[in-house]
Amino acid sequence: SAATAMRVPAVRRAVSLISESVATLPFKVYRHEDREAAKDHPAFALVHDHANDWTSAEAFRETLTADALLRGHGFAQIARNAEGRPVFMLRMDPGAVSIEHDDFGEPSYRIRLKDGGEHVLPFGDVLHIQPLGGVSPITLAREAIGLAIAAEAHMSGFFANGGRPSGVIQHPGKLDAEAQ
Repeated sequence: SAATAMRVPAVRRAVSLISESVATLPFKVYRHEDREAAKDHPAFALVHDHANDWTSAEAFRETLTADALLRGHGFAQIARNAEGRPVFMLRMDPGAVSIEHDDFGEPSYRIRLKDGGEHVLPFGDVLHIQPLGGVSPITLAREAIGLAIAAEAHMSGFFANGGRPSGVIQHPGKLDAEAQ
């Protein structure tokens, strides 16, 4: 699982390095015509300053990237005002979201709510981040991560025993000095 994998120092560091690096990148919204920053666009502040009242854009990008790396998907709901303009974004737990496609391949997102209900969001109201290839690196490296966890557990037991092997090697006959 993602939580188990994060106990491996190499995994923790890799996820931290990638997600923190993405968080520091300059994100802006640009006008297509002149490639200038569109500071007056309603989405500009969401990706550049604050995703919502309690989360900076940087922290938000870091969290969504970590979700994508660890769980295969990072999701955010884009909340809009009555005029349809984006006003804030909220992280969605990847474990509570399932992706559905219609006959034409258009995705929608079914979210399981804490009260047991469900809500479906159209693709235009969801920011969906996926890792390269669409598969979590944790899933791709599960055997190596499992091996690292098993090796750590084995070595922990070895050193808990004073770093001494628990057995003795015996030879059935007498050994001369050179053989010893």
